[in-house]
Amino acid sequence: MTMTDPGAPLRPCFGIDVVDLGNPRTRGRHLDRRFMTRVFGPAERDLVSAASDPERAVWRHWAAKEAAFKAVGIHRHPEAPPPFEHAAFEVVDLDETRGTLRWRDRDLDLRVDVDPGGRRVVAVAGLDRLHPDITWTGADLEGTSVRLGAHDAEALEAMLGPREREAARGFAHGLVRLAARTEVARRLDLPPERCEIVNAPGPAGRTPPLVQLDGSLCPDARISLSHDGPFVAWASWTVSERMGGS
Repeated sequence: MTMTDPGAPLRPCFGIDVVDLGNPRTRGRHLDRRFMTRVFGPAERDLVSAASDPERAVWRHWAAKEAAFKAVGIHRHPEAPPPFEHAAFEVVDLDETRGTLRWRDRDLDLRVDVDPGGRRVVAVAGLDRLHPDITWTGADLEGTSVRLGAHDAEALEAMLGPREREAARGFAHGLVRLAARTEVARRLDLPPERCEIVNAPGPAGRTPPLVQLDGSLCPDARISLSHDGPFVAWASWTVSERMGGS
């Protein structure tokens, strides 16, 4: 089975990104001319400058670009995605929650959320459109680990499959895999231990995570993952209960 089986339902291409707004690196970057020129085109810089909170607008746009790159990576897989240049992904418009981003001749549908406390921003991007069955979550690391019973690194490792442990680069990276896998299994009405979130072959950070079922690629599910500081975020899509619980 492949991600592009003839006659299969359209597999959406989407990505997610979370930014920790409490990190000192997020301060004052809208005033850093070199940074702004490298990351944003002239029209985007105008959008940021016109925002009610330019500092926060920088990271809403940044998260949108990162999410869009992941969506393109899913679209191109198993071919390698293009080198990631932030300026190649142009935010065309973006209000408080919705917008459009352009990559080459393709538009991506955006959803952006800043949590009420202003601690994090989460962006989700879908190539051409965001499929209505995609769900996404932004959560704090500590609360997610307690909810899933992964109280420390040892407990988390015991809950991950062999390839997940191999792919995980640190606690947050492993935890977001466990969270996404738990959600995908629930939506497919399967025991979580039958699923794994693994890395596609290729350079680290340049290939999308894949869902495996019983050791084989699962074409009925797609996911995207992100983590930054004390936050994790994941987006998932599944073909509705096609597999059943057998």
